[in-house]
Amino acid sequence: MKKEMVILVAMVLFLFGASACSSEANNVTAAATSSFEDTNDDGVQDIQLTYGKVGPSFNYIFSSDTVRVNEPVRITAEVSKLKGCYRYIQIPSLGVSQYMTESENTIEFTPTETGEILFTCSMGMGTAKLTVI
Repeated sequence: MKKEMVILVAMVLFLFGASACSSEANNVTAAATSSFEDTNDDGVQDIQLTYGKVGPSFNYIFSSDTVRVNEPVRITAEVSKLKGCYRYIQIPSLGVSQYMTESENTIEFTPTETGEILFTCSMGMGTAKLTVI
């Protein structure tokens, strides 16, 4: 009986987490661009991160999905749009794992090589990529 209860609780927690990751509460359509107009006066590439509809599903959305190599990048999350596991940003190639809050809503890094940088939520269900050129 105890084993069945543990399995039941684990299944409920998994389903709750999965539904939080795939929630359609923020019905925003993707509009990522590939421009560099987001570079500020200090030479930092400012990228906004939100969540919304991407094709038939919901996922992370960047204000620009392309950045330049060897130039600093600042990603600022619109935390109110990130629900459940989408608030926990992981960037495996950079060793970044950060829970986003209203007071800690930025990630800064400088890409040192061209290619793609993968972003995921804590469960790996939400993903997005920045292209470094």
